[in-house]
Amino acid sequence: MRTKLLTAAALLVLAGPARLGAIELSLEENKALRGNIGFVDTQRVFRAFPDTVKAKENFEEAVRQAEEQVNSRKAGLLRLRSELDARKVARAAAAQPAPAPAAQAVGVSSPTLAVAVATPAPAALTPPPAVPAATVALDEEIARKTAELARQEDSAREEQAAAEKNLLDLESRRSEILLGKIYRAVQEVAQREGISVVVDKSGIIYGHSAMDLTDKVLKYLRGG
Repeated sequence: MRTKLLTAAALLVLAGPARLGAIELSLEENKALRGNIGFVDTQRVFRAFPDTVKAKENFEEAVRQAEEQVNSRKAGLLRLRSELDARKVARAAAAQPAPAPAAQAVGVSSPTLAVAVATPAPAALTPPPAVPAATVALDEEIARKTAELARQEDSAREEQAAAEKNLLDLESRRSEILLGKIYRAVQEVAQREGISVVVDKSGIIYGHSAMDLTDKVLKYLRGG
């Protein structure tokens, strides 16, 4: 996320009487009056304006802080997922069935040969044992951490969306403030120079350097 440098398509300002040697044009609202036209490279002014540099630095710092908060939240989610996975592994191990009892050897005798026959142990007639308390505790902890993980993931998404919106709003407000200062500077310079109309350089096919107000606007913005 970096600052987007906004440029004005056209800056229209009214000024005083015409200067000698300036380009003249008729004003539609009053054919008897004549005015002068000048132009400004607003992109250059925006980039070179000292307040733009400061605003860019402040914006980059705000972006860095927002990224730190997002990364911290992501690290917490990773820890919680790791803890949940460990509990699930422990629960799966606890659910493994106990080994079957060993077979018992029964001796069979005959007049000439004694044979050992393996017979299975008699089946237990008692009911299955109750679930161990440790397993119950694991189930409860897994359910609790699963719910907590879902809640934190939702919260993280909301925080990230809010941070992005705040940064966009901040960028927009600062751009409006900077452009407002540039507009006022252009108007003041135009009035000093006797310029009736100022347009952006990007919309001009050809313009005489004498009508370029860019350096004068920058000097005004720098306190000159």
